Amino acid sequence: MELPPGSGVSVLGRIITELKKCKNVEQVIVATTEEPEDTAVYLEAIKYGAGAYRGSVNDVLSRYYIVARSVGADTIVRITGDCPLITAEIVEDLVEDFLFYADNEFVDIAYNTDCAKGDMDGDGYDCEVFSFETLKKTHNLVQSAHNREHVTPWMRRHLRVLFVPSPEPEGCSLNTQADYERICKIYAQRS
Repeated sequence: MELPPGSGVSVLGRIITELKKCKNVEQVIVATTEEPEDTAVYLEAIKYGAGAYRGSVNDVLSRYYIVARSVGADTIVRITGDCPLITAEIVEDLVEDFLFYADNEFVDIAYNTDCAKGDMDGDGYDCEVFSFETLKKTHNLVQSAHNREHVTPWMRRHLRVLFVPSPEPEGCSLNTQADYERICKIYAQRS
């Protein structure tokens, strides 16, 4: 799928390109699975100049941990591939907020949407920021398959959180063809 349609730029390519504009993000790394069907994701990440890692299908938490440890990351920004509406400005602002409060030891994770609680405002602009120490603690403590697949639910329930509502109230994550059509409309209005 291309975004915008006819541009020749894949949805993943658009996300990577946007994240590479962030002044406070040093590296963009795509952590995908070892499944043969995800070879295209791995190659697309490289095509757009991102780092790429392949790991467990279900243990997404371990993918994040292995990548962050291998590059010596202090702070991790989590963007998922179903959020092609994310902007550099949204990421930069959340990283700045996180770093301010984390430096003062008030927060372990910052995020901008809360779809798990049924609040769909900002859906599709999802961003989460947490420290390597928070990731390491979570990786070492969390056992449930759900928490290892979804990475941050345990952090949000058990650690100090900073919720900064997305500045974009109307969005959409990419899961269906109807979502793609809606995202294309939102993206066209924004451009």
